[in-house]
Amino acid sequence: MNSSTRNLLWLALVVLTWGHVTDGTLFKLLPLDDVMFTEDVLWEKPARVETECSLMCAGDARCVLSTFAPGPEGSAGRCRTHSKRQRPTWRTEAVSGARTFTPVTTDKWIEKVCTSNSDCTEYMAACYSGMCLCDGGFFFDNYLNGCTSTCTRNLGNSYLKYLGWDLFSHDLFSKKAYGTMSTCEHACNADHSCTAFSYLSHVDTCYFKQVTAQDYPKDWRVYNLSTHCRRTCA
Repeated sequence: MNSSTRNLLWLALVVLTWGHVTDGTLFKLLPLDDVMFTEDVLWEKPARVETECSLMCAGDARCVLSTFAPGPEGSAGRCRTHSKRQRPTWRTEAVSGARTFTPVTTDKWIEKVCTSNSDCTEYMAACYSGMCLCDGGFFFDNYLNGCTSTCTRNLGNSYLKYLGWDLFSHDLFSKKAYGTMSTCEHACNADHSCTAFSYLSHVDTCYFKQVTAQDYPKDWRVYNLSTHCRRTCA
């Protein structure tokens, strides 16, 4: 199989898993079914299918999020677009069959300097210690340049570092770091169940995790003596 065929097959897999390609732009399907958002709305227009809605979004430089809700049989649906990425605090309305898409950006935004969450406009991104990172228990997908709740492929060997944060308890095992976090990275990379570790500087020890803050949000806390390191998606 040549490289061109492999690339086409990979694109087909991405589209089936993540969304669709419209006018050359890959649109990522977000895990937000059956809701429409009421904040930071750009406009709402009729559309027949999801791809038509995405095409209208792609034609407006301000649009970073679009939701398509199908209409009654034989009637057009609704396409609602937004000027900002969805935040967990956004108000919603229940709309059966609604699905939300965002265009995949090629701009390097991860670890961009920030002063507040409003500087981090990607889906489920937030400002941690002056850098835009994926929020809570979300992973960064290198291929799609965005945050995701699960890795559709394997975990990679690179890490996002959350200075001053820890996921308390829920440890797989612990290991002495001997003054360098690379010791802990190698140990986590060698364990297929390891998704992250917390390095506690005052005891020079890493505590390895299988679960994330999505599983235990109340245990995701500020802790100045810890650096939480989460693997990215390959």
